[in-house]
Amino acid sequence: MACESGSRRCQSPHAAPASPSRYPAFTFARAKATRPRYGGDMQRSVLVENAPCVARLLGAARCIVGLSALSSPRLVSTPWLGRDESRGLPVRISARALGGRDVALGAAALAAHSDEELRRLCALGAAADGVDFLATVRDFPRLPRVGRWLVLCSTFGAALCGAVCAASIRGRTAAAD
Repeated sequence: MACESGSRRCQSPHAAPASPSRYPAFTFARAKATRPRYGGDMQRSVLVENAPCVARLLGAARCIVGLSALSSPRLVSTPWLGRDESRGLPVRISARALGGRDVALGAAALAAHSDEELRRLCALGAAADGVDFLATVRDFPRLPRVGRWLVLCSTFGAALCGAVCAASIRGRTAAAD
């Protein structure tokens, strides 16, 4: 540890950074999550404040899943359909098409220039994941035991996260006006 000259503050390589604003994605604990006060300034909640960052992280995750579906369609289709059913050509084509959809939505979310554009893309991604969830629910008893729960939970979680981000970004733009 080395102390600054003329001060009692010690600098350590393990100490917290001096300026937390350099790392805005990691300041969740420092933001205040309060209800808006009537007649005063409205304070933003943690999710509303960080919604664009979370939405872009969802876009990056969507790109990763989509690229894995494009490069290895059996990797994505086996938990959903089972080992035997995921070998055919139609399944590989469908898995690659879903991968292309996810890459397009994720890349568009990463390249969004405004909060409004990002909100629309989050809503579209949530709708696509919601359709995947409903398709899984419809044929749930006929899907493989372990894989059906994995797909059901992941599609529901992705749809929920996308919808919450879209609503939070809407709240953020409404609070900014």
